[in-house]
Formats: sequence, C-alpha cells, structure tokens
Amino acid sequence: MEALCWIVLAAAAALGIFAAAWWERVPPTRADLIPLFALRGHIEDLEYKLRQLRQDADRGHFGNPPAILLLDLGMDGECEVICRRIIEAEPIFLRCTPESVCDTLARLCAEAGGSSEE
Repeated sequence: MEALCWIVLAAAAALGIFAAAWWERVPPTRADLIPLFALRGHIEDLEYKLRQLRQDADRGHFGNPPAILLLDLGMDGECEVICRRIIEAEPIFLRCTPESVCDTLARLCAEAGGSSEE
C-alpha cells in the first residue's frame, strides 16, 4: 500500500513539473518582427542581455527576424566594446544610430519582402 502511495505521489509530481514547463513555454510568433534594443549610457549585464535576446530570436519569439537592431543613443566605452564584439560574433546584430535607423529598417523590410516572393 505504501508503494502505491509513492507511485501516485511521483506521478503527481511529474505531472506538476510537466504542467509548469508547459506554462512557461512561450509560443513562437507568426509575424516577423525586428527587435530594436536602445542603448544609452552604461547598461549592466549588457552582454548577457544581448545573448538572451539572440536566444529568444533563435527560439522564434520574434518570428524569423532578419536582424536585431542595436540603436546607439550614446552608450559608454565599455558597452561599445561589448557591442562591437557581439556584432562580430553574431551577424544577426546590426548597430545603427537615430539618423540611420529609418534607412536600416527600410532596407531590412525591402530585403525581407524580396526574399519572400522568390
């Protein structure tokens, strides 16, 4: 009888873990979004945040983004070094300024529109 109680308890625990994992799962979006991350001054844990953003893109949280834009609003030297290193390692990241963001978005949308018609 005690073994049966342990089996039922283990099954309930497994079901609870499965339900929690299912609840935390974020479904991929159907739209193709272009994430934009604005950078100003010093940002703590910037490399971690950018890598997390890349991981979210890989999981489909933004659809199939052509790029992740890093909008430079005057970041400090340390953040510039981190951004430069991330951009070199991960080609999905693009750095832009407030002056060039519209042109960059227009180019990305035109490239995405052209590739979907093929």
